[in-house]
Amino acid sequence: MTTKAALIIGASSPGGLGEATARRLYKDGYAIKLAGRDIARLESRGQELDATVHRCDLADESSIAALADEVGGISLLVNAAGSALGRSILKISREEIDSQLSLHVTANILLLKHFGAVMAPGGSIVLFSSVVGKLAGAGIIAYSAAKAALEHVVRVAAVE
Repeated sequence: MTTKAALIIGASSPGGLGEATARRLYKDGYAIKLAGRDIARLESRGQELDATVHRCDLADESSIAALADEVGGISLLVNAAGSALGRSILKISREEIDSQLSLHVTANILLLKHFGAVMAPGGSIVLFSSVVGKLAGAGIIAYSAAKAALEHVVRVAAVE
């Protein structure tokens, strides 16, 4: 039997979705690969999960492409990297908007682009959204817009 391999991006934050996902997939028998910007924290987590560790900056397409080439035909990609910026429309800056859209929309489109071409047959890509992508709430404009956009990106990817 061949062991399935899973790549989890964003597993360096203690108690976060990425860490929980990596631990569960390890328990389920997946060979774990971890990726992110904070190699020191990932190496510690990697030792716990017998995982390989890879550097990837989601703000850099060449870093995403290099990661896809490096890890090859994985069965499962999970992108748990993210941050929720709380800021109202009247107080948000252009840089804050760009940062949220880059991390939650652009990076995920680039992950689909580069990993879609190298995933194992029947592989899956998991991208996290949020209830704020569907339900409006005050003080979280850029994150909400990014998650709503991500949901549509996934719908388009399913059609393609």
